[in-house]
Amino acid sequence: MKKWIVGLLLFPLSAMAASVSDMISTGNQAVNTINNVVSEMNQLVSETQNAGDPVLLQCVSTKQASVLALKDISESALVNLEAIDTTDKTAAEQKAAYELRKITLSQSKVQQFYNEAQRCTLGLSAGGADGGEDAQIILDDSNAQDAFGGDTSISGGESYSFDSSSTSSTAGAEGINPPPATSPF
Repeated sequence: MKKWIVGLLLFPLSAMAASVSDMISTGNQAVNTINNVVSEMNQLVSETQNAGDPVLLQCVSTKQASVLALKDISESALVNLEAIDTTDKTAAEQKAAYELRKITLSQSKVQQFYNEAQRCTLGLSAGGADGGEDAQIILDDSNAQDAFGGDTSISGGESYSFDSSSTSSTAGAEGINPPPATSPF
């Protein structure tokens, strides 16, 4: 019976050590994936720079800055993960889980920012609605003509002004034109 209890006590300790090493392995894979996305992002930025569109470049560069910041966070978390002292197995597992969460969250956000950067450049490659050379804006004012009886021009109408030449506080409101009769005021 004593062997069985000792076996139960030793099994979780070795399992925790294996799970910390598994977390380190998972963290390494995630950081490698992040580094691959950073390389792809750098290529995307250079393609956008060659296109010469400052709006698209700004969009992609903003996403790149976020990706680079998350890369730094994940690399720092990986260093912390690899440096965890495993003498206290429970504390080591908790610290490892914490650092791995930082890495995996960074990985998902890096992928999200990369996808957003690709969406920024869709107009560049398609030449369409997001800013390509063939993009056109067509306004249909037929509904406005119907609503205003066919006349969509804006007339000057009556001028409303305030006579600022009189600075006397007793002058009253004589210098102010009244609002038109249709005004709610």
